[in-house]
Amino acid sequence: MSSPLQITLDAGLSAVHPGDQVTGRVRATYVTKVRRVWLRLALVERTADIVHVAQVAEEVALATGPLTEVAELPFSVLLPAGAFPGGETPPHGRVGWELRAWADVPGRDPEAVAPLRVAMR
Repeated sequence: MSSPLQITLDAGLSAVHPGDQVTGRVRATYVTKVRRVWLRLALVERTADIVHVAQVAEEVALATGPLTEVAELPFSVLLPAGAFPGGETPPHGRVGWELRAWADVPGRDPEAVAPLRVAMR
């Protein structure tokens, strides 16, 4: 079963640079009882057991209120100028910048995560 949320970056954004606008869209197919759809750009440490958000660059509401149909929700968030390349994958986890979209719904919130490849200029 596929996720009711998908994050797609705009064409040409295979890698982003510190200070860049990160643009794309969130496709929301979960349309019943949605209170809000959020997007967060953050530096995150992930292991098999934990997720630690070390720094939130931006968190924005992409939609409020019930969705009546499948929605393509555009976004534009700023990667901080001091963002380091990240994407490190130690033996038991990952440290890097990522986009996380989630829908605020009754019960467990559906989500999608898209790691970013940050490169220096």
